[in-house]
Amino acid sequence: MPKVLVVDDDADILDLIKHSFLIRDFTVLEAQNGEDGIALCKKECPDLLILDLSLPDMDGVAVCQALKQNSHTQEIPILMLTGRTSVVDRVKGLETGADDYLTKPFDPLELFARAKVLLRRNKKAQGESRTPVKMGDIRIDPDNYKLEINGKSIDDLTPKEFDILYLLIKNSPKPVTRDDIYQNIWGKSKKGKTRVIDIHVAKVRKKIGEKYIKTIPAKGYFFTAA
Repeated sequence: MPKVLVVDDDADILDLIKHSFLIRDFTVLEAQNGEDGIALCKKECPDLLILDLSLPDMDGVAVCQALKQNSHTQEIPILMLTGRTSVVDRVKGLETGADDYLTKPFDPLELFARAKVLLRRNKKAQGESRTPVKMGDIRIDPDNYKLEINGKSIDDLTPKEFDILYLLIKNSPKPVTRDDIYQNIWGKSKKGKTRVIDIHVAKVRKKIGEKYIKTIPAKGYFFTAA
């Protein structure tokens, strides 16, 4: 039985989400602040976290950061909820590691549909074995999230940054479009999320070195070991 953790300080929202999942035979856990949400997530390791951006003690971005930096919780899919509608807020949530974003008020059917996509993607990812690849002076082991450059371990890539790098290496020397990156990493069409992709790629470049990832203007990226 899938387990969902909902972190929201609005009792009505909690009840709405809880009912939507309970009638579909999910186990539902709940917390009304960020600190309790983090603790419960570490203890229960749910299959999905539904996280409000605005919480009384800390915002959802801080909660997301804390969970993505913990090896026991970093792979838990996060669907972020918010009453804020600005593009900046949406991008901020996705940059932090959230897997999807839904604005309040929302339709419970849409929420559940998005949740199913995240659960399906996560289950598929857990069941697939990805082969380690060595290219030039880089060795990447995707199943264990290990990266070495010239024998030196690089440990500060986030899971999404790591997955983007693996996707580019796996397809090298072929270019990968931004839409293909978004489809593979987020599981859906980019729909204008070009900036999110570019920011993630820029962070990967900063951490591993600029020379490895080349840009194809207006299209995408490709990896080179040269």
